[in-house]
Amino acid sequence: MAVDLPGHGGSGGELLSTISEMADWVADLIQELDTGPVRLVGHSMGSLISLEVAARHTDAVERLILMGAAAAMPVHPELLGAAERNEILAPQLMTAWAHGTRAHVAGNPTPGLWMRSGCQALLERAGDGVIHNDLAACNSYEAGDIAARITCPITVIVGSEDKMTPPKATAQLVAGFQEVDLRHLEGVGHMMMIEAPDRIREMMLSALQ
Repeated sequence: MAVDLPGHGGSGGELLSTISEMADWVADLIQELDTGPVRLVGHSMGSLISLEVAARHTDAVERLILMGAAAAMPVHPELLGAAERNEILAPQLMTAWAHGTRAHVAGNPTPGLWMRSGCQALLERAGDGVIHNDLAACNSYEAGDIAARITCPITVIVGSEDKMTPPKATAQLVAGFQEVDLRHLEGVGHMMMIEAPDRIREMMLSALQ
């Protein structure tokens, strides 16, 4: 199941301004669905939310799969400013920084489609203030001792060309876990599930078995 946070996609409601608030909202959803412990998959900001859910609501999560993850996600001031002004520059910068080298020239698994253009178009559909809200939440997030509070199994997938959560930053997060399944994707940037969907699918299925 893929969910839209409040104020995102098909969900109404007010935007949540912190990762902790988003995590509590997800935990409330899990409780409302009454599924029992779930397996959470999170990318980028979603990885921070997943970490917080697992740390704050340990009984709700039985496994984590994190992509594009880091203990801290500082955002470039130029990007934050453009997002606050709802300028098209914000999705342009995000699209440029989020993809690996191959994705800048071609590389879409679906013939005839331009990967970067599709990603930018998706970001441009966000309502006013949504991108800035989420970037600000990532920028202000501090993981603290979160690794020590997580008890479920964890798989972390990292792209070798990720500029937004570079492998070095992911390594700092991973170092705090007692046990972690770390997987590397060569030649792939931050948008790994778009750049290498087949390999991501295989890694996810392997981790969930």
